Amino acid sequence: MLIGHSIGGAIAATIASEPDGLPIIGLAVSGVCMNTPPEHKPMWEQLPDVPLVEIPPEAKAQFMFGPPGSFDVDMPDISARVAGAGAPKDELVDIVSTWSSSAPSVLGRIAVPVHYRQAEIDHLWICGQQEVDSFAKALANAPRVDAAMMRNTGHCVDFHRVGRALQLQQLAFALQCAAELPR
Repeated sequence: MLIGHSIGGAIAATIASEPDGLPIIGLAVSGVCMNTPPEHKPMWEQLPDVPLVEIPPEAKAQFMFGPPGSFDVDMPDISARVAGAGAPKDELVDIVSTWSSSAPSVLGRIAVPVHYRQAEIDHLWICGQQEVDSFAKALANAPRVDAAMMRNTGHCVDFHRVGRALQLQQLAFALQCAAELPR
């Protein structure tokens, strides 16, 4: 089972798309769509030439979280402490430069069951039900696709009130994939 979120979701999908790659029984991805807002590419490219981009907690809270009430008030601070490491600038630029063009073929090569969830309020991606449907449709070779929008939540789903539900869904999906393996 391979699980990935955001850029990690794109990486996990790429790994799962390799026909001679790891023996993966299922793929669970969240927080990744097929397209990023066009203004993100120049935004990431103009950052200083540093290996890791540190995102200030205030900006992270604005970009990564949904509306008030969808998360506990202390969660942005908690997320900054437990998941506040910088992001590699090269990955940030790459995801806005190449993923949109490579996503359809990457997703089309995935041949394992896929569990896909996307936050309704995600400022890092162009998202909506149509995007979720397009992502699912691109998974044409996956034997089973469970794709859905997670309502009233932001990009960092795990830090929202629905985070535990997502984690339990992913666990149930992994258990189902394992149970479906030939004996």
